[in-house]
Amino acid sequence: MRLSICRKTVRHLLTLAIPIIAGQLGTVMMGFTDTLFIGQLGKVELAASGVANSVFFIVCIIGIGILMATSTLTAMNRGEGNQDRQGGLFRGMEWVSVIAGLVFGGIIWFLGKNFHWFGQAAEVNEVAGRFLMILSFSLVPLFLSIGIKAFCDGCEDTNPGMVIMLAAVGLNALLNWLLIWGHWGFPTLGFEGAAYATLASRVLMALVFYVYIYSSKKYKGVIYSLLRKGMGKAKNIKKEIREILSLGVPSGLQYFFEIGAFSGAAIMMGWLSKDASAAHIIAIQLASVTYMAATGVSAAGSILVGHAFGRGDKKAIHLAGKTALVTILVFMAFNGLLLVLCRHWFIGWFATDLEVVSIASTLLIVAGLFQLSDGLQCVGLGILRGIGDTHFPTYITLFAYWVIGLPGGYLLGFYFGLGPLGVWIALLAGLTFSALLLNIRFFRLAVR
Repeated sequence: MRLSICRKTVRHLLTLAIPIIAGQLGTVMMGFTDTLFIGQLGKVELAASGVANSVFFIVCIIGIGILMATSTLTAMNRGEGNQDRQGGLFRGMEWVSVIAGLVFGGIIWFLGKNFHWFGQAAEVNEVAGRFLMILSFSLVPLFLSIGIKAFCDGCEDTNPGMVIMLAAVGLNALLNWLLIWGHWGFPTLGFEGAAYATLASRVLMALVFYVYIYSSKKYKGVIYSLLRKGMGKAKNIKKEIREILSLGVPSGLQYFFEIGAFSGAAIMMGWLSKDASAAHIIAIQLASVTYMAATGVSAAGSILVGHAFGRGDKKAIHLAGKTALVTILVFMAFNGLLLVLCRHWFIGWFATDLEVVSIASTLLIVAGLFQLSDGLQCVGLGILRGIGDTHFPTYITLFAYWVIGLPGGYLLGFYFGLGPLGVWIALLAGLTFSALLLNIRFFRLAVR
């Protein structure tokens, strides 16, 4: 009986996780696609796009984390049998998406205007700042897309989000080809063409998500609730906004601390050399693909745990969390082995410069080692979010990445002279610390 239940839980988790993983990949695959195309322009452009994308994501990851709470709250409402609040939750998500997009978009534009603050090489500062300023206008459509997708995921309607996100990646690749080199009569925009391609893709992606929500029979009740409560009255959705922010802000900070550590590492690499910066960007782009897969399993685990939490089913909470952790452990072990064994082939997609290839090869060995820790800490955050525990895990991630990871990276990389390798060893230590404490906390709370 227990084996049957476990198999059923695994199937349920994977049914949710696989489309979510594919959709989550779409969030970072635009940056990945930009890197592939920009890498053909030269290593200055490659380094500039990498550090610009790092700054972009360190800022917007808070908003992404806030909106991820939408899927958990939707699942909790479904577990409680409270379907009437879904329309208010959807409208609350829209308000949060627009406000967060304007605030964080303004921050990104300002940082792009003053990119010299990051202390990169002069030629990198010049092009990266312009790239970042263009990307700042994509925040509102990006957040709306992520919020709608999270809402659909919480309703266990995961396939449409996957299809729309992946279609947007394909569109972005086509627009990169058209705008960077000016094919088919389009203007030749060079480096900036990649930024305009990403902006256009995100706007169209948000429009398609809205078309789906307002045309799907699955969400007729939600649309009716929106119309009945009013299209824009804040007083009707104040409670939902508070709930999203209460659960989402700590989650956003958790992502911020981790992504911020890796983005900070990217800036430190620029202090070392342009070769180290380019190599770091290649390694982090490859590792980010598997990280997005981990966030997909994390989101699926959060939905299952949140649904069980809404029902008040303690055994189901424990089983869902354990299933998510075992699944990601197996998956990330395979990914780590693949990164180490095939690292030279992967690196060849991005660069041929011998020094860049040599540094990136070393970094990918460390990346292969931290796959397990990265996966376990990511899923640990998700399943804790499923039971509404987000505040104490925020302190764990703060200590792991900003007390162990970043300072340790500076000490090992610069003071002890280990260079890029030392920076990544410290990141591995921070990830491992976070993974251990988060999962110990989940099982203690699940028992209670």
